[in-house]
Parts: sequence; structure tokens; C-alpha cells
Amino acid sequence: MNAEELPRAFYAAFGTAPRLFRAPGRVNLIGEHTDYNMGLALAGAIDRACMVAIAPAPHTSIEVIACNKNAHAMIDWRGPVDRGWPLFVAGAARVLHGEEINVGGAQMMIRSDTPEGAGVSSSAALSVATVLALSTLAGAPLQKLALARAAQKVEREHVGVPCGLMDQWASACGEAGQLLAMDFLTQQSEPVVVPANLALLIIDSGVRHANDDGAYAAVARACQDAAAALGVEHLRNAADFDRLEAPLRDKALYVRDENARVTAMAAALKSNDARTAGAILSASHQDLKRRFGVVVDATDRLAMLARSEPGVFGARQMGAGFGGSVVALCAAGYASDSLSRILDRYCADERARANSFVARLGPGAGEVAT
Repeated sequence: MNAEELPRAFYAAFGTAPRLFRAPGRVNLIGEHTDYNMGLALAGAIDRACMVAIAPAPHTSIEVIACNKNAHAMIDWRGPVDRGWPLFVAGAARVLHGEEINVGGAQMMIRSDTPEGAGVSSSAALSVATVLALSTLAGAPLQKLALARAAQKVEREHVGVPCGLMDQWASACGEAGQLLAMDFLTQQSEPVVVPANLALLIIDSGVRHANDDGAYAAVARACQDAAAALGVEHLRNAADFDRLEAPLRDKALYVRDENARVTAMAAALKSNDARTAGAILSASHQDLKRRFGVVVDATDRLAMLARSEPGVFGARQMGAGFGGSVVALCAAGYASDSLSRILDRYCADERARANSFVARLGPGAGEVAT
């Protein structure tokens, strides 16, 4: 269902014409688990997105049809809400209400082609699109970075995921053909163009993860414990790592080195040094595996297969970990063929194959003309 079909489906279901909003998923080239440690990352919006069609309703609830789930719900966001996708809708309304934006009754239809659990942040696409749709319908659209912060608050305070800001920031503020070099301490960014001779492959392992299953929270908590043991608020500027016991020391050293890799990657892309950029990617993967402990056998094997493919300069597990996708840096002329050969060697199932693609860096969230 595309941007033309969704309004028609909405009209057939609700009998009124909607406004249409979209928020993309994201690719994070480098800078994993650094956002909640107030570090650095290099990420951007992709051409897979969550779309929300919305219109005002005469009641005070939000009536939602979730196309991907084949589900229908009447959500009274002021009261208890079932877990799962309704929490994103209720959480968006609650966050906006807390910012004195009057959320009224609405009818909403949600459709996403951002693969769920594949590490491209389908959850951020959903939260950003929902906050954008509800705030605009209320006559109080948020500026892009404020939109990202509000969407992060939805996930942290109402869905229960202790995430940083990277996913929502990339989804809200992405630019076509560019990555954003993000500084989570200052919340400032600068664009980094990906040279036209390079392409980004997103390769789904088929192993699903969920950020609210506890594993992500445990890793984030270990970073907090490491910072506390060092007497600092966060790991961004931490030092004296030898004071830490081995498990926490590994987490802290990973964050330090990953921040350095972000700076080095931005420089490599600016000078079109693909081999250096690829080596940085592969070093990040090994560090995620050895020090951070979030790499699973499937993504480890997939990254190895990608790195052995002619035309691929480097690859690493992308996203929170424990499954999901691998991102690979590839010569643009090899991209489609390399992706196909990697998947053939990996023997991925059909769903994983469908969720693997050559990423195109697109614009961030916004309203779509209907």
C-alpha cells in the first residue's frame, strides 16, 4: 500500500478524506549504543517508512486501523492501554498532552514498509509518524528536533524502552543522500554526504529482536553502572577505565572507541576513502561482539559473508543487537549483485530476503501531499 493507496483505504474505512504523514526508518552506519551514553553516531533516514493517515473524529478517543497487524482498536489514551502497538499511539497522545497540545478525537490508519525487528528502527518510524500526525492535526506541529525528542519520550516513558535519541533524530531530521553526524551531548549535527560511488546494503539476518524484551535494557543499565562507578554522569568523557571490573570495563572501552570510530568514519567518507571506512565498520562489529556482547551467531556469520564478497569494503551488525540486520559498505556498481550473492550464500528465508535491500538515504519525516 503506497502513498496513493492509503488515503483511498482510509476513505473506504472511515468515509472521510485524511491528511497523510510519513516517517522513515534509519540506517546507522557507525555509532552503536552511543546515543544513551551521550556519544556520537553517523546515521540517516532510509526509503522505507511508516505512513499515518489521520482525520479528526467526533469522539475523544483515537480509532486506529493497523494495516500490518490486521487490527482495529479504539484507544482511550487517558486510561489503561494494552501493550504492543497501541502503546505508541496512546504514548504519543500523552506526551503531546504533557506539552499542552490539545489532542482531540481522531481516526487513524497506519501502514509501514519498515521491517519490524530487523534493526532499521521500525519503532522510531512509528513513534515519529504518530507524534507528527497527532500534533499537526491539533494545530501545533513540532519542529524536527523537538519531534524527535517527543517520539523518544514516547518510547522511554510509555513503551518502556530506555532508548537514546539516534533513531528518532535520524527519522525526523534525515536528508536525501546524507548521513547526520550526531552529537548527543550537544544535540547538534552536521551533514556527511555518502559518495556516489558507494552504497549501503541492509541485510536482514532473519533473527528477530525486540527492544522491550529486557536485553537492550540490561546493556544500557551496564553502561549506567560503569559511569556511576567512575563517578561521571555518562560515558562520553569517562577515563580511568582500569578502575572498573572486566564486564563494565569492556562496555566503557567499547563506547570510547566507538565514538572515535564515528569521527574517523566521517573523515573517511569526506575523503572518499572506502577502504578505511570499511575497516572501521568491521572493527565496530568485532568490538560489538567481543566487548559489548550483543552479536549473535547469525549476524556474525552474515557480516563475515558480506566482508568476503568482492566490492564490499566492510560490514557490521547494526541496531540494538541480538539479531536484526547487518549494514555493509559496498561499491555502488556491485551493490545489487553483491546483495543477491550474500543472501544466496546465507540461505536466508524469504521474509529476510524481502527485508534486505540497497538503502537509499531519503528525507526525514513530513506531511505527504494527497
